[in-house]
Amino acid sequence: MGPGKRARGKGGAFLRAAGHFTLRATDALQFATTQLVEGASGVLAQALGPAERSRFGIELYDAHYRAPLEKTELYPWETRWFDEALPGGPARILVTASGGGREVGALLARGDEVDAFEPADRPRAHAVSLYGDQVDFLRGDYADLCSAVSGDRSSPLSAFAFRGYDAVLLGWGSFTHLPDAESRVAVLRACDALTPGPILASFYYAAPGDTGDRGRPAADLGAAIGRRIARLRGTEGIDDVFVFRSWGGFAHQLTMIDVETAARSVGRRVRWYLDDGFPHVTITRR
Repeated sequence: MGPGKRARGKGGAFLRAAGHFTLRATDALQFATTQLVEGASGVLAQALGPAERSRFGIELYDAHYRAPLEKTELYPWETRWFDEALPGGPARILVTASGGGREVGALLARGDEVDAFEPADRPRAHAVSLYGDQVDFLRGDYADLCSAVSGDRSSPLSAFAFRGYDAVLLGWGSFTHLPDAESRVAVLRACDALTPGPILASFYYAAPGDTGDRGRPAADLGAAIGRRIARLRGTEGIDDVFVFRSWGGFAHQLTMIDVETAARSVGRRVRWYLDDGFPHVTITRR
Protein backbone atom coordinates (compact mmCIF):
# COMPACT_ATOMS: atom_id res chain seq x y z
CA MET A 1 0.00 0.00 0.00
CA GLY A 2 1.41 3.39 -1.02
CA PRO A 3 1.54 6.53 1.11
CA GLY A 4 -1.57 7.97 -0.58
CA LYS A 5 -3.66 4.92 0.17
CA ARG A 6 -2.44 4.84 3.76
CA ALA A 7 -3.41 8.49 4.16
CA ARG A 8 -6.81 7.89 2.67
CA GLY A 9 -7.30 4.92 4.94
CA LYS A 10 -6.39 6.96 7.99
CA GLY A 11 -8.61 9.81 6.81
CA GLY A 12 -11.53 7.45 6.33
CA ALA A 13 -11.04 6.03 9.80
CA PHE A 14 -10.94 9.55 11.21
CA LEU A 15 -14.20 10.48 9.46
CA ARG A 16 -15.89 7.31 10.67
CA ALA A 17 -14.71 8.01 14.22
CA ALA A 18 -15.87 11.62 13.96
CA GLY A 19 -19.26 10.52 12.67
CA HIS A 20 -19.59 8.02 15.51
CA PHE A 21 -18.66 10.69 18.04
CA THR A 22 -21.22 13.10 16.53
CA LEU A 23 -23.90 10.41 16.75
CA ARG A 24 -23.04 9.73 20.38
CA ALA A 25 -23.09 13.46 21.15
CA THR A 26 -26.51 13.79 19.49
CA ASP A 27 -27.84 10.86 21.51
CA ALA A 28 -26.47 12.41 24.69
CA LEU A 29 -28.08 15.75 23.89
CA GLN A 30 -31.40 14.09 23.15
CA PHE A 31 -31.20 12.13 26.40
CA ALA A 32 -30.38 15.28 28.37
CA THR A 33 -33.24 17.16 26.74
CA THR A 34 -35.68 14.35 27.51
CA GLN A 35 -34.57 14.27 31.14
CA LEU A 36 -34.91 18.03 31.42
CA VAL A 37 -38.44 18.00 29.97
CA GLU A 38 -39.52 15.11 32.19
CA GLY A 39 -38.10 16.77 35.27
CA ALA A 40 -39.69 20.12 34.47
CA SER A 41 -43.06 18.54 33.72
CA GLY A 42 -42.90 16.70 37.05
CA VAL A 43 -42.29 19.98 38.87
CA LEU A 44 -45.09 21.79 37.05
CA ALA A 45 -47.55 18.92 37.44
CA GLN A 46 -47.38 19.31 41.20
CA ALA A 47 -46.47 22.99 41.71
CA LEU A 48 -49.16 24.53 39.48
CA GLY A 49 -52.80 24.66 40.49
CA PRO A 50 -55.60 23.36 38.22
CA ALA A 51 -56.39 26.71 36.58
CA GLU A 52 -52.68 27.39 36.00
CA ARG A 53 -52.14 23.99 34.37
CA SER A 54 -55.13 24.59 32.12
CA ARG A 55 -53.87 28.01 31.02
CA PHE A 56 -50.36 26.61 30.48
CA GLY A 57 -51.72 23.93 28.16
CA ILE A 58 -53.73 26.46 26.16
CA GLU A 59 -50.68 28.68 25.71
CA LEU A 60 -48.55 25.73 24.55
CA TYR A 61 -51.23 24.68 22.05
CA ASP A 62 -51.48 28.22 20.72
CA ALA A 63 -47.71 28.57 20.37
CA HIS A 64 -47.34 25.25 18.52
CA TYR A 65 -50.40 25.53 16.28
CA ARG A 66 -49.72 25.46 12.54
CA ALA A 67 -52.84 25.46 10.36
CA PRO A 68 -51.21 23.77 7.31
CA LEU A 69 -50.32 20.75 9.46
CA GLU A 70 -53.83 20.22 10.78
CA LYS A 71 -55.93 17.38 9.42
CA THR A 72 -59.03 18.79 7.71
CA GLU A 73 -61.30 15.74 7.58
CA LEU A 74 -62.77 13.40 10.16
CA TYR A 75 -61.11 10.11 10.92
CA PRO A 76 -63.20 7.03 10.03
CA TRP A 77 -63.90 6.34 13.72
CA GLU A 78 -65.24 9.89 14.13
CA THR A 79 -67.54 9.50 11.15
CA ARG A 80 -68.96 6.27 12.57
CA TRP A 81 -69.32 7.86 16.01
CA PHE A 82 -71.07 10.98 14.75
CA ASP A 83 -73.44 8.98 12.57
CA GLU A 84 -74.42 6.81 15.52
CA ALA A 85 -74.42 9.28 18.41
CA LEU A 86 -75.61 12.60 16.98
CA PRO A 87 -79.28 13.34 16.31
CA GLY A 88 -80.45 12.60 12.80
CA GLY A 89 -81.32 15.41 10.44
CA PRO A 90 -80.17 19.00 10.91
CA ALA A 91 -79.30 19.55 14.57
CA ARG A 92 -78.07 22.47 16.65
CA ILE A 93 -74.70 21.50 18.11
CA LEU A 94 -72.21 23.24 20.38
CA VAL A 95 -68.57 22.38 19.70
CA THR A 96 -66.30 23.17 22.64
CA ALA A 97 -62.52 23.66 22.40
CA SER A 98 -63.02 23.60 18.64
CA GLY A 99 -59.39 24.11 17.61
CA GLY A 100 -58.98 24.99 13.95
CA GLY A 101 -62.54 23.98 13.10
CA ARG A 102 -62.07 20.47 11.72
CA GLU A 103 -65.12 19.03 13.47
CA VAL A 104 -67.12 22.19 12.83
CA GLY A 105 -66.60 21.80 9.09
CA ALA A 106 -67.77 18.19 9.19
CA LEU A 107 -70.92 19.11 11.12
CA LEU A 108 -71.73 21.93 8.72
CA ALA A 109 -71.37 19.45 5.87
CA ARG A 110 -74.00 17.31 7.60
CA GLY A 111 -76.33 20.30 7.51
CA ASP A 112 -76.14 21.01 11.23
CA GLU A 113 -76.27 24.46 12.83
CA VAL A 114 -73.13 25.00 14.89
CA ASP A 115 -71.87 27.28 17.66
CA ALA A 116 -68.27 26.92 18.80
CA PHE A 117 -65.64 28.31 21.13
CA GLU A 118 -61.87 28.03 21.42
CA PRO A 119 -59.50 29.69 23.92
CA ALA A 120 -56.32 29.63 21.81
CA ASP A 121 -55.96 32.54 19.40
CA ARG A 122 -54.22 30.95 16.41
CA PRO A 123 -56.53 27.97 15.88
CA ARG A 124 -59.58 30.11 16.52
CA ALA A 125 -58.44 32.65 13.93
CA HIS A 126 -57.97 29.86 11.41
CA ALA A 127 -61.44 28.48 12.12
CA VAL A 128 -62.98 31.93 11.76
CA SER A 129 -61.26 32.36 8.40
CA LEU A 130 -62.91 29.14 7.20
CA TYR A 131 -66.36 29.20 8.76
CA GLY A 132 -66.82 32.57 10.43
CA ASP A 133 -69.67 33.46 8.10
CA GLN A 134 -71.65 30.39 9.22
CA VAL A 135 -70.70 29.88 12.85
CA ASP A 136 -70.53 31.94 16.04
CA PHE A 137 -66.90 31.34 17.04
CA LEU A 138 -66.39 32.84 20.49
CA ARG A 139 -63.12 33.04 22.41
CA GLY A 140 -63.34 31.27 25.75
CA ASP A 141 -62.42 28.17 27.71
CA TYR A 142 -64.23 25.58 29.80
CA ALA A 143 -64.12 27.77 32.90
CA ASP A 144 -65.88 30.50 30.90
CA LEU A 145 -68.53 28.01 29.80
CA CYS A 146 -69.20 26.92 33.38
CA SER A 147 -69.47 30.50 34.61
CA ALA A 148 -71.78 31.41 31.71
CA VAL A 149 -74.15 28.55 32.48
CA SER A 150 -74.14 29.50 36.16
CA GLY A 151 -75.52 32.92 35.17
CA ASP A 152 -72.40 35.05 34.88
CA ARG A 153 -73.30 37.64 32.24
CA SER A 154 -69.68 38.83 32.13
CA SER A 155 -68.48 35.49 30.76
CA PRO A 156 -67.30 35.72 27.14
CA LEU A 157 -69.48 32.68 26.45
CA SER A 158 -72.64 34.06 28.06
CA ALA A 159 -74.45 34.14 24.70
CA PHE A 160 -74.33 30.34 24.52
CA ALA A 161 -75.91 29.91 27.95
CA PHE A 162 -79.32 30.92 26.65
CA ARG A 163 -79.37 28.72 23.55
CA GLY A 164 -80.62 25.18 23.57
CA TYR A 165 -78.63 22.46 21.81
CA ASP A 166 -79.45 19.01 20.51
CA ALA A 167 -75.95 17.81 21.39
CA VAL A 168 -72.60 19.02 22.70
CA LEU A 169 -69.36 17.82 21.16
CA LEU A 170 -66.28 18.28 23.31
CA GLY A 171 -63.48 19.06 20.84
CA TRP A 172 -61.14 16.14 20.18
CA GLY A 173 -59.17 15.26 23.30
CA SER A 174 -60.17 18.39 25.19
CA PHE A 175 -61.84 16.36 27.97
CA THR A 176 -58.44 14.81 28.68
CA HIS A 177 -56.90 18.26 29.30
CA LEU A 178 -59.32 19.26 32.05
CA PRO A 179 -57.11 19.66 35.12
CA ASP A 180 -58.92 17.57 37.74
CA ALA A 181 -62.00 15.53 38.62
CA GLU A 182 -63.88 18.58 39.89
CA SER A 183 -63.50 20.38 36.57
CA ARG A 184 -64.66 17.31 34.63
CA VAL A 185 -67.86 17.19 36.66
CA ALA A 186 -68.35 20.95 36.30
CA VAL A 187 -68.02 20.78 32.51
CA LEU A 188 -70.43 17.87 32.20
CA ARG A 189 -72.89 19.69 34.46
CA ALA A 190 -72.70 22.78 32.24
CA CYS A 191 -73.17 20.69 29.11
CA ASP A 192 -76.09 18.86 30.70
CA ALA A 193 -77.75 22.21 31.34
CA LEU A 194 -77.31 23.13 27.67
CA THR A 195 -78.61 19.95 26.09
CA PRO A 196 -80.94 17.04 26.88
CA GLY A 197 -79.14 15.22 24.09
CA PRO A 198 -75.80 13.44 23.97
CA ILE A 199 -72.44 14.79 25.12
CA LEU A 200 -69.58 13.40 23.04
CA ALA A 201 -66.09 13.25 24.59
CA SER A 202 -62.72 11.76 23.64
CA PHE A 203 -59.65 11.37 25.84
CA TYR A 204 -56.46 9.48 26.62
CA TYR A 205 -57.46 6.22 28.28
CA ALA A 206 -55.61 4.70 31.24
CA ALA A 207 -55.70 0.94 30.97
CA PRO A 208 -55.08 -1.06 34.16
CA GLY A 209 -51.41 -0.76 35.08
CA ASP A 210 -50.76 2.45 33.14
CA THR A 211 -48.59 4.90 35.07
CA GLY A 212 -48.19 7.64 32.44
CA ASP A 213 -45.14 9.81 33.11
CA ARG A 214 -44.76 8.53 36.65
CA GLY A 215 -42.03 6.02 37.43
CA ARG A 216 -39.36 7.83 35.43
CA PRO A 217 -36.51 9.04 37.64
CA ALA A 218 -36.38 12.62 36.30
CA ALA A 219 -40.16 13.00 36.41
CA ASP A 220 -40.39 11.58 39.92
CA LEU A 221 -37.61 13.83 41.17
CA GLY A 222 -39.34 16.82 39.60
CA ALA A 223 -42.64 15.81 41.18
CA ALA A 224 -41.01 15.63 44.62
CA ILE A 225 -39.68 19.17 44.16
CA GLY A 226 -43.05 20.31 42.82
CA ARG A 227 -44.90 18.98 45.85
CA ARG A 228 -42.67 21.03 48.15
CA ILE A 229 -43.40 24.12 46.09
CA ALA A 230 -47.11 23.31 46.14
CA ARG A 231 -47.14 23.18 49.94
CA LEU A 232 -45.64 26.66 50.02
CA ARG A 233 -48.06 27.98 47.40
CA GLY A 234 -51.13 26.19 48.73
CA THR A 235 -51.85 24.54 45.36
CA GLU A 236 -52.98 21.04 44.42
CA GLY A 237 -51.06 18.92 41.92
CA ILE A 238 -52.23 16.16 39.61
CA ASP A 239 -53.52 12.96 41.20
CA ASP A 240 -54.54 11.29 37.93
CA VAL A 241 -52.35 9.29 35.60
CA PHE A 242 -51.02 11.81 33.09
CA VAL A 243 -48.61 12.42 30.25
CA PHE A 244 -47.03 15.73 29.31
CA ARG A 245 -47.09 16.92 25.72
CA SER A 246 -44.91 19.83 24.62
CA TRP A 247 -47.61 20.98 22.21
CA GLY A 248 -50.53 20.83 24.64
CA GLY A 249 -49.45 20.49 28.25
CA PHE A 250 -50.86 17.91 30.64
CA ALA A 251 -53.11 15.18 29.27
CA HIS A 252 -54.92 13.10 31.88
CA GLN A 253 -55.19 9.41 31.10
CA LEU A 254 -58.69 8.72 32.36
CA THR A 255 -59.90 5.41 33.72
CA MET A 256 -63.38 4.00 33.31
CA ILE A 257 -64.04 4.96 36.94
CA ASP A 258 -62.98 8.58 36.26
CA VAL A 259 -65.43 8.96 33.39
CA GLU A 260 -68.29 6.96 34.90
CA THR A 261 -68.04 8.90 38.17
CA ALA A 262 -68.19 12.26 36.38
CA ALA A 263 -71.17 11.15 34.29
CA ARG A 264 -73.09 9.76 37.27
CA SER A 265 -72.53 13.03 39.12
CA VAL A 266 -74.76 14.75 36.57
CA GLY A 267 -77.26 11.91 36.25
CA ARG A 268 -75.95 10.49 32.99
CA ARG A 269 -74.69 7.15 31.72
CA VAL A 270 -71.79 6.29 29.43
CA ARG A 271 -71.52 4.35 26.21
CA TRP A 272 -67.90 3.32 25.64
CA TYR A 273 -65.85 3.04 22.45
CA LEU A 274 -62.39 1.72 23.34
CA ASP A 275 -61.80 -0.55 20.35
CA ASP A 276 -62.64 1.85 17.54
CA GLY A 277 -60.01 4.53 17.02
CA PHE A 278 -59.14 7.08 19.69
CA PRO A 279 -60.93 6.28 23.01
CA HIS A 280 -64.27 8.09 23.15
CA VAL A 281 -67.65 7.98 24.86
CA THR A 282 -71.21 9.13 24.38
CA ILE A 283 -72.70 10.46 27.62
CA THR A 284 -76.49 10.39 27.66
CA ARG A 285 -79.27 11.09 30.13
CA ARG A 286 -80.66 8.05 31.89
